[in-house]
Amino acid sequence: MSRVSARLVEDDSPYLNRSDLDSRLAGGPHPPSYSPAMSIEFGWWNKDEDGKKFQVSAVVHGGNIEWTKHQGHHSSWVPYTPDDDDRERLVYEAEKRVPRRLISTKQFEEIKRLSENTGPGKISGRRVTGNGPSFYVPGEK
Repeated sequence: MSRVSARLVEDDSPYLNRSDLDSRLAGGPHPPSYSPAMSIEFGWWNKDEDGKKFQVSAVVHGGNIEWTKHQGHHSSWVPYTPDDDDRERLVYEAEKRVPRRLISTKQFEEIKRLSENTGPGKISGRRVTGNGPSFYVPGEK
């Protein structure tokens, strides 16, 4: 008996059951953790005016783009205001993913539209900014 068939047990079990396995192999319904919302991350390296490299990250999620950067191995990600070259690079990187079916043409058009917005972008509720989850400002709730 193979390892997979040995784990095919009753429906109340935490292990895979036959219907889960069959639907996954057949490309059927996605597991409950699947979310159809678009959340795509793009990243590349740039150089600043001093010639130092920094990494740029653009996360597309919830109809917004969050731009962040960091420089150095142990530095934090900080908000980043992209220039026109960064916006063009985002569209270029997204365009490369369409033929490989990593993103749909609809998602690509949305990224092109969103990349025209100015500023660093912000996704409310996605990340705690400041000093991490324990960041506390006295008097605020």
